[in-house]
Amino acid sequence: MSDIRLGSVGDVTLHTEEKESLSDMKDSFKKKLTSSDGEALAKAYRSRDGKIGSKQSVESETIYDALGCVEPPYNLHYLAELYVTSAIHAAAIDAKVENTVGLGWQLKFSNKAERLRDKKSEASEESRDKLEAKLALDRRKLMNFINNELNQTEEFQETLNRMGKDLQTLGNGYLEIGRTVDGKIGYVGHIPATEIRVRKKRDGFVQLAGSDVIFFRNFRGLEQNPFKNDNSPNELIHFKNYSPTNQYYGVPEIVAALDELAGIKFASRYNLEYFENKAVPRFIIKVKNMNISVEQQANLLKFFETTTKGQSHRSVIVPITGGENSDITFEPVEVGKQEGSFGDYIDSNTRTILSRHRTPQNRLGSSDGTSLAASRDSDKIFKESVCRPQQLVIEKKINRVIAELTDLFDFKLEEYSLTDEKTKIEMYESMIRVGMLVPDEARTEIGYSRRPDGEGDQPMDPRALAELSGRSDAATRAVNDAKVEATGNRQRTQERMANQPDSTNNPVGRNAKGEGPSTS
Repeated sequence: MSDIRLGSVGDVTLHTEEKESLSDMKDSFKKKLTSSDGEALAKAYRSRDGKIGSKQSVESETIYDALGCVEPPYNLHYLAELYVTSAIHAAAIDAKVENTVGLGWQLKFSNKAERLRDKKSEASEESRDKLEAKLALDRRKLMNFINNELNQTEEFQETLNRMGKDLQTLGNGYLEIGRTVDGKIGYVGHIPATEIRVRKKRDGFVQLAGSDVIFFRNFRGLEQNPFKNDNSPNELIHFKNYSPTNQYYGVPEIVAALDELAGIKFASRYNLEYFENKAVPRFIIKVKNMNISVEQQANLLKFFETTTKGQSHRSVIVPITGGENSDITFEPVEVGKQEGSFGDYIDSNTRTILSRHRTPQNRLGSSDGTSLAASRDSDKIFKESVCRPQQLVIEKKINRVIAELTDLFDFKLEEYSLTDEKTKIEMYESMIRVGMLVPDEARTEIGYSRRPDGEGDQPMDPRALAELSGRSDAATRAVNDAKVEATGNRQRTQERMANQPDSTNNPVGRNAKGEGPSTS
């Protein structure tokens, strides 16, 4: 990585007050440059127009200006804070991340590998076995390299999870690619999206890590570091949630429901304050025949704020000194039910938030009262219209990395299944019967290698399937008959299960349940 020193840029403080807008949160890139930033800033400024600017000109610039970066359409720190402070928003994000990149991944045979296997299908059994063994060994080696050698601080799955959470929370996610001295990929890691900005020239990205400014070029790009003499800066793969409103950055889906998020937070805060101040909630104090100074008013207000807060339903004595005819009364401003009126409002906002996320409530670990069939339909829509399209985009970009490592395998994210394993196997069996699949295709889908006899690429003979089915049925009948034989007479067992009297030809005889023992 290549970097220049900017000096202190200050701490990034996350403001949590709801009244603050998106732009109110501190963005370190908006810091005004000062003379203390020195020569390094002059170099950065020069990179923009080819000339070294004076101290005065540099000091009028922000880091965005000096480094030639584009400001994101929404404050990234604010969006990150929303994930921390909103339970329903965080749950929806976690559900999407878990079901897109969080279920694991695998390496599937590429088109080249499949052609090799097809070619070997006509060769000898020994030749086929050698090819399958080599492919299996290559897959294990590559899996180990990706998991343990590309990043020694975290597994690739963890890297994917972090990138996926950034993508859903901020609309942007980044993977850093580092190369060895001979140009081969030697490192893949995650870069927090809050620290990355896109250059106006689209020649790369800039990270502001504390006081360090680090340049990354595009993946497979040839751009040189504009800030220092460095011909081989690390590379970034940019994943973004496309928005027609911005060419440089992605926009998270929650932006369309920011009012609903704020509404839920306001309602929750109101409810909390109500219970914290239950002692004397929202009263008007009326005083007659008594002059109260400004100081006394302040003391009275302070009394209620400090003495009654956080102590529900307590009784208090208000110490006020007055004349003989003085009087003081307390009149409640609001009575009756307080926070219960927000229930429908919160439910409505929650539905809007989940709708914007396009995430069914059952995926959040809770039920919305819908039927099982409706839940299955929601899961299917969620998988096919939300999760799988995102997986395809991620797979395509990661396969650009895999292609530099091997041409025998493709990267594929695991999909969450809408059916159990038994149902899936029965489905494959049915498809083989009607000729939609050959056995090897089904075996590959469920994670098995091809048939060792080399005949798995041929459609199954319907007569052979019928024969196998008949054998299976016969075997089932034999097992059942053996069970009946072991437990007694078949007819008698059936009668007992049906709770019917034994037939007349049964010499032992048995009355129906509830009639007592036989007297004959």
